[in-house]
Amino acid sequence: MRFSKAATTIDEQVALIQERGMQVDDIEAAKKWLEGVGYYRMSAYWLPFEEPPAEDQTRSKKFRPGTNFTKIHDLYVFDRRLRVVLLEAIERIEIHVRSRWTYRMSHAYGSHAHLDHNLFAGATNHAEQLVRLARAVEKSEETFIQHYRTKYTEPFSPPLWASTELMTMGELSKWVQATKDNSIKSAVARDIGLPTRETLEGTLQVFAYVRNICAHHGRLWNRRLVKRLPYIRRYRNDLVIAAVQGQQQPDNRIYNVIVVLLQLLHSQATDSTYFARLRDLVDDIEDQDRTSMGFPDDWRDQALKTRERSALRSIYPRPQRLGLFHLCQMQPQHCGLASARHRRLLSQLDKNLTPIRPRRSRLRQFPPPRWQFAGMPRQRSRMSLVRI
Repeated sequence: MRFSKAATTIDEQVALIQERGMQVDDIEAAKKWLEGVGYYRMSAYWLPFEEPPAEDQTRSKKFRPGTNFTKIHDLYVFDRRLRVVLLEAIERIEIHVRSRWTYRMSHAYGSHAHLDHNLFAGATNHAEQLVRLARAVEKSEETFIQHYRTKYTEPFSPPLWASTELMTMGELSKWVQATKDNSIKSAVARDIGLPTRETLEGTLQVFAYVRNICAHHGRLWNRRLVKRLPYIRRYRNDLVIAAVQGQQQPDNRIYNVIVVLLQLLHSQATDSTYFARLRDLVDDIEDQDRTSMGFPDDWRDQALKTRERSALRSIYPRPQRLGLFHLCQMQPQHCGLASARHRRLLSQLDKNLTPIRPRRSRLRQFPPPRWQFAGMPRQRSRMSLVRI
């Protein structure tokens, strides 16, 4: 089969899409878009609007009736704006992970912990990462790197908190994944709002993949991602779950990535404008266009519930050193809703029912008669108990 030669001039490209059944209201505007964006790049957005191919064909190259170039243009603009918004969110998460991993590793193993191969799994992979880091340090013109070179001769690499500033998100994901100390990965996961180190590793890989798509101006709309988010039990009511080879796994379209990003952003107690900007952007497109990105029909209600639960966790963190019995006696707004069990207990409080008493072992550990909840102090990150 010979390779078909594409139309060579802009006029021929416009004429070709009209011949295939696409309506072009403003020919001059269409020409400018094809000049600035390119015929091949735009074809990725009008491909879903083609008629189904015949059995012996891969493409029909005929558009469905009613297909308009303005619609393709609007989808392209939406996808470009979506990339910018998601890149902003991923940037915040990347910096948060970088900060917490650096802090945990430096306090546990010293300023140059990244140079110790005993702390990382896979000696060959660790050596490759060190080579990449050394090249980045050598080529860098950053002020802090120049200062290190001027003042110190050994070791060749700056301390961890400076070296991580030269890592890409993909490299940072590999460093975190290779860390042998599981307690550090678990702590970093909790710091950013994820339940376990396994979910941290899988989520970072997906975020790095999506970030590369955004950074290289790839298409997010109507795309099946190669990497799939891990099953995060904490967010199971918010994610779209699909059956994959007999197993229940999160759907690999962009909606689930957006949900987890919103959850992690709210755990940072960031500004509330991001959610509104993202919602307004998604509201601008039609229902079938949202469906192609994995959005459920009730996405507005789901997004609002996600936002409220995450905001409550960030404003009222889970109290430490308190037994389950004390959590039952607290007001709902004073509890971070740490688990489904806590939510059930708090819902009983709302109905003025007697809270369920914990097991005897729990009673021995936290004897209810000896303590009572004393209210919220000024520092909301701590709960106070007073002796009776």
